[in-house]
Amino acid sequence: MNWIELLKAAPFSGQKVKPFDGHKKYLATGSLVGDDINFEEVTYQNKPSRASIEVSQGDIIFAKMKDTNKVLLVDESLSGIIVSSGFSVHKCGKNLNPVYFKHLLEHNIFLRQKDKYCTGAIQPAITNTGLKKIKIPLPALIVQNSIAKILSDCENVIQKRKESIDLLDNYLKSKFFEMFGELTSKENTWPIKTLESICEKIVDCPHDTPTYSEQKTGYYCVRSSDIQNGEIVLSAIRNVSKAVYQERTKRHIPNVGEVVFTREGGRFGNAGRIPTEERICLGQRMMLFRAKEGLSTNNFIWALISSERMQRLFKKMSKGGAAPRVNISDLKKIKLSIPDYSLQLEFDFVVNTVDQVKSTMQTSLNEIENLYDSLSQSAFNGELNLNRVESNDVEA
Repeated sequence: MNWIELLKAAPFSGQKVKPFDGHKKYLATGSLVGDDINFEEVTYQNKPSRASIEVSQGDIIFAKMKDTNKVLLVDESLSGIIVSSGFSVHKCGKNLNPVYFKHLLEHNIFLRQKDKYCTGAIQPAITNTGLKKIKIPLPALIVQNSIAKILSDCENVIQKRKESIDLLDNYLKSKFFEMFGELTSKENTWPIKTLESICEKIVDCPHDTPTYSEQKTGYYCVRSSDIQNGEIVLSAIRNVSKAVYQERTKRHIPNVGEVVFTREGGRFGNAGRIPTEERICLGQRMMLFRAKEGLSTNNFIWALISSERMQRLFKKMSKGGAAPRVNISDLKKIKLSIPDYSLQLEFDFVVNTVDQVKSTMQTSLNEIENLYDSLSQSAFNGELNLNRVESNDVEA
């Protein structure tokens, strides 16, 4: 396996933004999250000072900041957009496959080098001097082509799995609306009740940031970032000591199925159910709902909080502008037309069935992601036997 300086294989590209009329799309580093791209429309007069580079088809950009993995291959539809100077912009030479290069930029072989050469105290980032020191593995072009196809096919399967899981989440939302509507008295004859009256407990977190443990203790603290797509994701959850856990669970020890809610900050309004028997406490800005048996179920409360109507209501009730928050006393007073308990149990059955399907699909997704990691590691170390691995072996 030959190793070559990154800048020899993929020189700098892009051009300085020249004066233009009307609006152009601008991409900040914070607006690229995985495959999601959120543009800002800017004029030449009001564009941020960092909006300084125009890219064209075939350019590859990556975020310069330390501990950041953000890469984008500019296709025809993105040609001509403006990107932040927080991106490094490159064009592949004739001996470098752009798709192979994109996968490489997302791999630890590149990311470890990038982070090693980052400088700066407040927000470390790599400079042009640092980029000159980075070397990348460069096999023959025909080998690059094969690696690019295999990894892209595997990546496509991963994306399809994620989309399937998202469809299940959307199905639950639509099923909730189909069964219960907006939960107003105008739609049905169910009794009006406060949110507090259908909950056995509504528990606020201690109003301080816990001291986290760098060791695995078996005691976990749910933060707002741990709630993703309506689920509590345990893979990156922080540990705390037994003493911290006991202090933060004096009011209530969270149990499986209970609903954790973000009541403040950038992720305000997100809710997830506690998925396992793990010992969990609440981080700052978090609160918990426990359903009152005979009146409500945890699954119903979770879906209710996540519903479009409640999200609209939360925004209306929130205070704080850039850091929205809601008072617990106001939450407790929310009045709703609450469906019969028997109907909630029917919805519970639907949720539990979907959970089982999602669990199977999540296991499959994890296996495919592990396969991608293994294939990419072997490929960039020159250990992948292309005679034994074909892209059609990665089945959707």
